[in-house]
Amino acid sequence: MKKTLIICVLALFFISIAFAANSKIRVSGSPYALQGSTSSKDGEDPVWSKYGLGLEAVYQKGITDSIFVEVGIGTNRFFMPCDRPVFSDFLVFAGAGYMHNLNEKWTMNVHLDAGIDFLSYKSKSSNSLTLLGGVGASYSLKDNLDLTFGLDVSAGFAKKSGADYVNYRFLPKGGVNFVF
Repeated sequence: MKKTLIICVLALFFISIAFAANSKIRVSGSPYALQGSTSSKDGEDPVWSKYGLGLEAVYQKGITDSIFVEVGIGTNRFFMPCDRPVFSDFLVFAGAGYMHNLNEKWTMNVHLDAGIDFLSYKSKSSNSLTLLGGVGASYSLKDNLDLTFGLDVSAGFAKKSGADYVNYRFLPKGGVNFVF
């Protein structure tokens, strides 16, 4: 199921390139991210990080003036309470979004993506299907350079040792768009 979803999303992205209007590369950071993990296993309470730091790079291709498709990579390090080891992830995702120009300088956007999240905790690795959505805004500094900020929220779903796990993330973003 995970592989089929990712292949379909990537196929949509590459097919849409032929009809694309413009391209952007967005590089952003997350200065204070938060992650919570839940488990269906008896006796395991939800665990929330103290804070997290992250980076993301996204390639967007405009299909119309308002609709875009995107593919991206991101990584985060979540610092856990009670001196627990750091929780790390590497996310590969693709999806689509909508943007609306408010005026010459300001643009609002929303996006929805799906991807595979590669997780690392206590020297053990696993992966999960992750759904990611967000809202954002950008301010045009020049014709080809925008200042961006927003908030992404994600949920990652995994099954390990007979238990279901869900990782929730809240990722405030700040960065720049390079338009070409």
